[in-house]
Parts: sequence; C-alpha cells; structure tokens
Amino acid sequence: MIGYPSAATLRELETELLRYFRLRVPAHVDPRDLVAEVWVAMADYRGRASHRTFAFRVARLRLADYYRYRDEVDPLTSSKYWPASEPGPSSLVRRLRERSSLWRAVEKLPPAFREVARLHLQGVGNFEISERLGLHYNTVRSRLSRALAKIRAELDQAGLERS
Repeated sequence: MIGYPSAATLRELETELLRYFRLRVPAHVDPRDLVAEVWVAMADYRGRASHRTFAFRVARLRLADYYRYRDEVDPLTSSKYWPASEPGPSSLVRRLRERSSLWRAVEKLPPAFREVARLHLQGVGNFEISERLGLHYNTVRSRLSRALAKIRAELDQAGLERS
C-alpha cells in the first residue's frame, strides 16, 4: 500500500525543491511555479521509490523541459523572423503555404508519432505529453525525434526550406 507523507515531510520537501529550483533557474523565474508542477506530478506516485526520490526525479525532468523550451519560438509567427515593417502579401502567402505543408506532413505520420508531434508543435513539453498520452517519458522523446525526422524529410522532398 502506498503511504502518504506527513505534513512536516511535505513542508521539508517543498523547502528542498524551492532551493533546488532557485539555484538552477534565472531570478525572474518563480520557482514556486516549478514546484507546483512537481506537486501535480506527485499524483502519479506509485510507491516504487521514496517520496523525495520521486519528487526530485520529476523536478529534474521539469527543469530540463524548462531549459529545453524557454527559448523556443514558432518561426512562422515570431517577430524575430519577420521584418520590422508589416510583411507583404506574398510573404504572408508563402508562410501560410509553409505552415500548411508542415501540418500535412504531420498528418502523414504513423498514428504512434502523429499525436506526439501535434502536441509538440502546439508547445506542449515532453513530460506533459507523456502524462497526457500515458507514455513513458523516453518513449515520447524517441517518438518525437523520429516524427521530426520524418517531417523534415517530407518538407525537404516538397522543396521547402527548414529553419
């Protein structure tokens, strides 16, 4: 039977998690948000390790997701890739075609890869994808890697440039 930790244990664990995140994220990031994500994931605790071990495993994965996705931008909508002035109609049409080609490539993926790729392109992190789809974290990483390779190949075959 899975036991629940005492309130004192949870307070101590929260203090340790806050310290862990404060030392590893920039000052403008509120570590309480990351700790909250750990608490949400604790609902999946099955008793295979101590509460502390499980919480810090989740914390490491959340931290990895934070750094993996903090600087990512959608190249089709980010101002970083658009000129300072408003784009002309021809560039808007080209962008729409590129986006359309991207989603067509996603639809051609085998079902096992399609949903992982779809969620990734919507900005969902790997850990959350694994939770939503009930897959192991490493399975999500593997499927996403393969899906992106297939999408790149499809876009290359269609003659579209990748950024």
